[in-house]
Amino acid sequence: CPPATTTGTITVNPQNTIAAGISETVCQNTAITTINLATTGATGATFSGLPAGVTGSWAGNVATISGTPTAAGTFNYTVTTTGGCPPATTTGTITVNPQNTIAAGTNQTVCINTAITTINLATTGATGATFSGLPAGVSGTWAGNVATISGTPTAAGTYNYTVTTTGGCPPATTTGTITVNPQNTIAVGTSETVCQNTPITTINLATTGATGATFSGLPAGVTGTWAGNVATISGTPTVAGTFNYTVTTTGGCPPATTTGTIIVNPTTTPVTGFSYTTPVCINASNPTPITIAGFTTGGIYSSTAGLTIDSSTGEINLSTSTAGTYTVTYFYPATTCGPASTSTFDITINPLPTITLSSAVATITQTVCINSGITNIVYVIGGGATGVTIAGLPIGVTGNLVGSTYTISGTPTVSGTFNYTVTTTGGCSPAATATGTITVTPQNTIVAGTSETVCINTAITTINLATTGATGATFSGLPAGVTGSWAGNVATISGTPTAAGTFNYTVTTTGGCPPATTTGIITVTPQNTIAAGTSETVCINTAITTINLATTGATGATFSGLPAGVTGSWAGNVATISGTPTAAGTFNYTVTTTGGCPPATTTGTITVNPQNTIAAGTNQTVCINTAITTINLATTGATGATFSGLPAGVTGSWAG
Repeated sequence: CPPATTTGTITVNPQNTIAAGISETVCQNTAITTINLATTGATGATFSGLPAGVTGSWAGNVATISGTPTAAGTFNYTVTTTGGCPPATTTGTITVNPQNTIAAGTNQTVCINTAITTINLATTGATGATFSGLPAGVSGTWAGNVATISGTPTAAGTYNYTVTTTGGCPPATTTGTITVNPQNTIAVGTSETVCQNTPITTINLATTGATGATFSGLPAGVTGTWAGNVATISGTPTVAGTFNYTVTTTGGCPPATTTGTIIVNPTTTPVTGFSYTTPVCINASNPTPITIAGFTTGGIYSSTAGLTIDSSTGEINLSTSTAGTYTVTYFYPATTCGPASTSTFDITINPLPTITLSSAVATITQTVCINSGITNIVYVIGGGATGVTIAGLPIGVTGNLVGSTYTISGTPTVSGTFNYTVTTTGGCSPAATATGTITVTPQNTIVAGTSETVCINTAITTINLATTGATGATFSGLPAGVTGSWAGNVATISGTPTAAGTFNYTVTTTGGCPPATTTGIITVTPQNTIAAGTSETVCINTAITTINLATTGATGATFSGLPAGVTGSWAGNVATISGTPTAAGTFNYTVTTTGGCPPATTTGTITVNPQNTIAAGTNQTVCINTAITTINLATTGATGATFSGLPAGVTGSWAG
């Protein structure tokens, strides 16, 4: 009866897919190439990790990424499908390079063949730079995000340069100007000779690159002007003399200079009077003549031998001259314009002060004991010095000047190191000085030595003896095992004596003046000994055999553990135990030495047996062949018993 049927639907969705993400590199603010990623089974998509300015959308089974990034960096993006099963994901990278930048170019003006001030232009986003328009000798480099322009221009002109970054997006450009000025030039100056109050021949000196000129050294009545690239010197000199003129261009780089000489001969007798500041020290500034009014220059200076003088200027070169008094002559020869004239002046050149050691070299560095006279130190002064001062001497030592001889002598009363300085007075400056050192050693001292008593093979208490003025110490009389040392102004005695006895030691300082000595005593006591104790057994109330125990190093002994009635005594290095024990028992005795180091001990045993006792015997009467009543007799102190006089058949025994 017929079959029944029903129906239903199973919908099976396919898995989502998405194409592989792609990566690209673009410049900031430049649109990316649109990225289209095909999908299947999805109804949408989500986007993450995109740079600002770039967005994603989904339509018709395509996920689309597009836009213009406004921020630089590396952006790892993710696209994930939605509406399918399961979602599909893909990734990619968009690298956004920043825009190149470069600092504004700078301008500067320099002279030809002079290094420019280095121009550093900061850049961002670039990997290099190109340079154009620079003058010859100037170049550009790029490193570490800086474009650098440097060098020395070898051609004049105005140079408009351009710097352009490379390796970024897009290139950045900056400009600037380097102006290179040519060097000034001026023709060689000329020289001429004219008579006073007669016009000179005009001097014309061609210049290049200048805007003017300065003139110096011209005689009164003669002037200089500049115009149309010519420096002109003209006029009528109204004073006689030799005039060394200088013309220097202005307004160019660098200024150019030329020189020449105009000699103007007097028409009357030349004025030749002059003087010097005198006396003058040989280390002073070079003296020059002081001329009188109307002095006629151009003559010749000369001097007696030993003085170095400039024949044209009269300047005296002191560094190559010798001290003394000299006559300087100024001579102006006759000319076609007038007669000759001569003047003289005496100048004195004083030498520098001197101080010279005349005693033995060893005297300037000497060491003496306090309160002992030094060896005289003798100096001789000279070179215009008239006296001396001294500083740094120890008390008790002084200096005395007699004539030119200065003597240092005396007896120092204080210790220490004295660095003295002798300085000349009078004459030229600087003064002459001499130095030396007097070392005054203090008297040695050492504290009183101490005494102590120790046992042999036992470390002594360290003895520290403070010293002054010493550099060491010697030690004598110490017991074997004990030594002495010196350091830091302390003499130290320490160690462990290995021999007994009385040791009178001596410590003496060294290295000072005079040595100091101290003494002390170290008594080393030998170790105590005592013979081995002995043991014996006696009956109570019976004298023991006297025990004699030989000792060494002791002054007495103590006894313990002896039985009552037995005592101990010590005399003549023998410990003696004797007496009659009044109590029974086992007595473990000890004998210990006293008065030595360390005490010695021995032991022994005295066994005191008590006296025997037995109860009184009893009497009884029995029939033959009839057992007696047992007789028990208590004993003390016994270890057995013997029996005698008993009837046959009766015996005795001892137990317990």
